[in-house]
Amino acid sequence: MSLTNIAIDHIRPVKRFHSEGDGARTFLCNHYTNLQPLLHEDNHWKSDLWSVGDEAHWHAHILLHDEHTQVYYPQAAPPQPSMLSDRS
Repeated sequence: MSLTNIAIDHIRPVKRFHSEGDGARTFLCNHYTNLQPLLHEDNHWKSDLWSVGDEAHWHAHILLHDEHTQVYYPQAAPPQPSMLSDRS
């Protein structure tokens, strides 16, 4: 990863906040614990993938948890593109 090949990803997709009130949507959607760096290709691949299991994990382990440091990919998603391409 470098500054030229990453995007700032919303772990819980922005689209999943649309049913919530404006205040909660803005605060939680853009809270630093809901943001992570991803390679551009992985961010595009991830898109709006999200499940009930992802939601439960997000609430229990990611949202407002300063100690969470791992990149999170949706649970039911196929392998991300960066893991499939030959980077040698």
